[in-house]
Amino acid sequence: MAGRGREGRINARTEHGGVRLKSWNDVKKKLESEFLAPSLRGRVTYFMTRYARAHDRAGRVSVRVDGKEILKGFDMDWWIHGTEYEKRALEMFPEIRDLGSRDQRDEAVWNAAVDLGCFTTGDFYDAFDTFENQSIEDSLNGKNGLVKLFAVLDRRVGKRRLKKLRDGQWGREPAWLFPFLCLRLEAEGITGPEEWETAEPLPHG
Repeated sequence: MAGRGREGRINARTEHGGVRLKSWNDVKKKLESEFLAPSLRGRVTYFMTRYARAHDRAGRVSVRVDGKEILKGFDMDWWIHGTEYEKRALEMFPEIRDLGSRDQRDEAVWNAAVDLGCFTTGDFYDAFDTFENQSIEDSLNGKNGLVKLFAVLDRRVGKRRLKKLRDGQWGREPAWLFPFLCLRLEAEGITGPEEWETAEPLPHG
């Protein structure tokens, strides 16, 4: 996360803040059962794999809807294209350069890269750790797209809150997140804006 730099992104860490993270099976179970809205259980699934022969056992993580892979992140993507994503992030959000510390700039670039669809398995774990350890409102109003994804699909977000999200009472969101919000609205029987109903998930990787 903050201050870890490009090499830190590539490392699919098993530790965060000095505390060992749960196994992938535990994370998957929580995301698909404990936190996921009942209307989406069995439809939204999470997948992660590592490649034993790849550098640092690089891996990939994905989110699937009805068996179709919608969003995915590759460790190797950041390794190969990290500089490009950093440049795009700074072009989109030049105010990042004015942040006071290197750690703040690194975290802002990380969040912007996630918005652009570039994230690693380590980033996914970091986002889940953040999501699990803060309120649902903080997750919905935060700056990280993956954290917002978990929150949008969360059972604690009721119809009233979903309607506020639909009506634009939300912060800056990555484009790839809208199809997931549309999915949740549809699952709860809430009508969404016409342009959202016809939106196609953006390809990644």
